[in-house]
Amino acid sequence: KCENLYDMNDVDKLSIVKLSNTLDDDQKEVIEWVKPCPTVEWASELKRDQGFLVNLNSDYEDKLSVTVLNPLANVQEDNSFVDLKTVDRLETVYLRYRKVGRTTWEYAKTSVSSMSPPVQNLDFATDYVEEDFYGYSTLDWNIKSSLVKPGDYEIMVETRCTNLGGPEEINGHQTSILPGIIDLSRPEKYGEPLPLKDKIIAGEEVVVVFTEDIDCSEPLPFEIAVRIRDTVD
Repeated sequence: KCENLYDMNDVDKLSIVKLSNTLDDDQKEVIEWVKPCPTVEWASELKRDQGFLVNLNSDYEDKLSVTVLNPLANVQEDNSFVDLKTVDRLETVYLRYRKVGRTTWEYAKTSVSSMSPPVQNLDFATDYVEEDFYGYSTLDWNIKSSLVKPGDYEIMVETRCTNLGGPEEINGHQTSILPGIIDLSRPEKYGEPLPLKDKIIAGEEVVVVFTEDIDCSEPLPFEIAVRIRDTVD
């Protein structure tokens, strides 16, 4: 809004232009600049460990608990991610993932029994999320093998806002990228022990090859038993 307080034809007087685009709480005309998209931070185990591991010893093999923090929650009331979709430009707060070595980010999924279909994009800015007073919220990433194959991954959480034509930096925010491993199979012996011959000389090295690398750092997390059936004089 532009309001000329003087007659534009009177060039002998100073021309003052008053600018405004909204009203403040006191109903005074003010200029409100476009705010950067809200930020999001890692929390809980992912923040502490700076990564994740899902294997056969995990509590759950088909899901990973993901907790994030909304830093704006303590600034004022009604600042949850869901609220910010109403009063601000915020659109989504998605968990994204990709296999190590790839450039394309995929949308992580979560299971919501009350929705159809029950498998939805994992979005912390939706009504099915319970964000507490301090700004923490938790959702389960559905990593069933039909959705996410075992392997090495990277994850991040990204906020996206309505694009008003400004620089890209103010239309979204990304957390740091965390590495992770999903490994749901045990190592198995591959082929026959080496050397491939019927008789082994006492003291000769025997090599056993497995289907994946074995962590041989001490203390060893596994036990090895060697049975000798008989000896030849």
